[in-house]
Amino acid sequence: MVFVTSCSVLVLSVAIQIPGGGPLAEAARTAHIATQETPGAPPQTGGPVAALEGAGNAGTAASAGVQYVPPTGGDRLRWVIDSTVGPRAVGATLLSATWFTGWNSPHEWGHDWRGFGIRLANRPLMVGLSNTLEATTGALWGEDPRYPRSPVRKPAERVRHVFRNVLLTRRRDGRLRFGYARLIAIAGTNSIAHAWLPPSADTWSSTVKRVGYGYLARLAGNAFQEFWPEIRRYVLKRPPKSQPEKRQQ
Repeated sequence: MVFVTSCSVLVLSVAIQIPGGGPLAEAARTAHIATQETPGAPPQTGGPVAALEGAGNAGTAASAGVQYVPPTGGDRLRWVIDSTVGPRAVGATLLSATWFTGWNSPHEWGHDWRGFGIRLANRPLMVGLSNTLEATTGALWGEDPRYPRSPVRKPAERVRHVFRNVLLTRRRDGRLRFGYARLIAIAGTNSIAHAWLPPSADTWSSTVKRVGYGYLARLAGNAFQEFWPEIRRYVLKRPPKSQPEKRQQ
């Protein structure tokens, strides 16, 4: 019910288009590209956040000539569905349920098949709620929840890109800024989960741990999306799409 209601809110909220205005400061100077601020977005901050944004945008300067297309309402809805019940999400759910059943966490759910089933159902619920919150909240100021693969093909830069995009998200101008909607979604979902989690997990220290796990899961997802196409081509011996197989005479 929560997931269906949230998806309805998603469709309505992403239909709202908010025009941009105002100058973007430090990050624009770093990449030497003029950009615009979006009304309604959280205010720009200095210090480590500005440094992270500047490094992220400098690292993606190679894609300056590629036109960025912000996600539509349908794109956001598809992202929510795919990242909640898509093949990659199902695999992550199976791994997560197996891991936490093995460690019997939380212990009230049991170290058996029943506990495995509860954990198997709990993760899609929490992931679906978090993804829906991120997509709907981010639509208000133009955050794109999708992961953009690195335009730079150097391995070291790609690894840095994977890490940066755990905390950064693209805005309507295509530039990277701190993902406030992601923070709201992960922290908010793990706070809401107190309504059904057992007593040992119904503590603020457990909530902080789950927030950390949420960001670690996003890191793993970024790495998978960044490197899996090459790994798949290597394993299956398939050439890149840009280099079609030559026909035998």
